[in-house]
Amino acid sequence: MKKFCLIIAAIAIILIAFSLEQGTNIAYAMNKNGDEYDKVFFENVDKMVSDIYQGKATVIATKEVLYDINCAPLGYVYDFTVNEEHGYAILIKNNNGIEMPEVFFDARCPYENVVENGYRIYAYNMLYLYKTNNDVFFAESNEYVSSEELSQISKHAYYSANEYVFSSSSETITFVSRQENKKELAVRYPALIEIANYSNACAPIAAGGIIQYWDRFYENLIPEYTPYTKIGNSYLYKEASETLNSVVIQLYNDMGTNSIRPGTSVMQFKTGVTAYCTKQGYSVNFNSCMTNEYFDYEKAKEKIDAGLPVVLFLDKFSVANINSGNDDAISYLYANGCHVMAGYGYKEINYVLSNNSNRCDRYISVGAGLSIRKRGYFNINYNTQIDDVFSVSIS
Repeated sequence: MKKFCLIIAAIAIILIAFSLEQGTNIAYAMNKNGDEYDKVFFENVDKMVSDIYQGKATVIATKEVLYDINCAPLGYVYDFTVNEEHGYAILIKNNNGIEMPEVFFDARCPYENVVENGYRIYAYNMLYLYKTNNDVFFAESNEYVSSEELSQISKHAYYSANEYVFSSSSETITFVSRQENKKELAVRYPALIEIANYSNACAPIAAGGIIQYWDRFYENLIPEYTPYTKIGNSYLYKEASETLNSVVIQLYNDMGTNSIRPGTSVMQFKTGVTAYCTKQGYSVNFNSCMTNEYFDYEKAKEKIDAGLPVVLFLDKFSVANINSGNDDAISYLYANGCHVMAGYGYKEINYVLSNNSNRCDRYISVGAGLSIRKRGYFNINYNTQIDDVFSVSIS
């Protein structure tokens, strides 16, 4: 779920050495992180630059996150130069995908003077705002936007179709020795994802996965449906289906998601899961994995060792893939914003590095609730703010 107006998820793309695009005469100086916005930007700019600038051109670009007037991530502004002439492009995501409503050559980016902690807001075509300290200003003139003006603008504004703007990073850990302590509650644990037309639904998605997990022990939790496949003594949980989606939608309604404010509070989560289980004839218990208001990793491990999944309420988060061999290659997707994930295991890795120093990485194995990465490892110390964690026991 998205968080209103509290955390800036600005992403600056660092310039790197020129790379010539195969099949074109256009050279770019930009770190392409491979996301779908970059793809749309490069495809469109390739054609335009080829048409406008005959022969070889050099494009240097950076990008920053754009927000709607509610400070929800909307897209990106690309600030670029072509053969040292300034230009900019606006890319936003709507229900039909990513579009480029504006691109200008020989023009300065309207957001270039926005203060460091300002939200760059794209209201609609040719109207650029920014927000800082709860005040809104016109980006090009720095004039204050009154509440009356903002009310009129909001009637015609673009609104976000995104819940998060993701960034990516990676690292390679080279080690002398490596020891791993790992536990997972299933060979393939639940990993439900977003459902069309149900916004900010990460909490009911996480709860739906936990209901799915416990149905293995209490079959009437999801009536007339087996949400897993058993191979020998191993359990492989199914992914999205109409039945599992209906469980998530029921939990969405039981929790009252979006009824008080965007998303679901911890109390709404617990109330909704309790209501769902009671209707199916079961009881539920929640046990905290916090100590003095801080996440207690050892408590979470104890709960998972006892066969109990955990729920993580986060203010910013990451989901990692780990590829192990002669070294460990770790790729992260991370975002700023409130999110809820379900944890079905843990992985603790202790390294002795080549300089004889020690490193310990601690993860929770999560059903991330995201189509972009369904399962992965949540690093408890990387780009995160942990608000609450608790186990869920159904009987």
